[in-house]
Amino acid sequence: ARIMETVGPEIRNLLNGLITAICGPRSAVKALSFRGVDMNSDVRIVCLFTVVLFGLNWGVRFAIVKPAISLAFAMDPHKQQKLAQSMMEAIIYGLFTVIGFCVVSQQPFTWPSVAWWSGLD
Repeated sequence: ARIMETVGPEIRNLLNGLITAICGPRSAVKALSFRGVDMNSDVRIVCLFTVVLFGLNWGVRFAIVKPAISLAFAMDPHKQQKLAQSMMEAIIYGLFTVIGFCVVSQQPFTWPSVAWWSGLD
């Protein structure tokens, strides 16, 4: 509970920024706030996001993907487990690729950009 008091506002800010970068217009992305590095908070946030993503990954795999594979395919349990792991990797990597594309495409330095050469005269 104490951790959420200290990092909760920053987590909300990060999630709102991610949603804005994915769904919002470029003007809204430019208006997002930015704070400097705070290693104490940043390490806690990274650890929390890691645990949450790990839990979601395993939860979706065991609650949705593995049962769907068991119903759809008649194969031994070891192969079902491996197929579920492979499907989750494809889902996670694909999802992060789409999110990354949405975020990076909103940045001023994406291809081609005059910002690459600014300040080099």
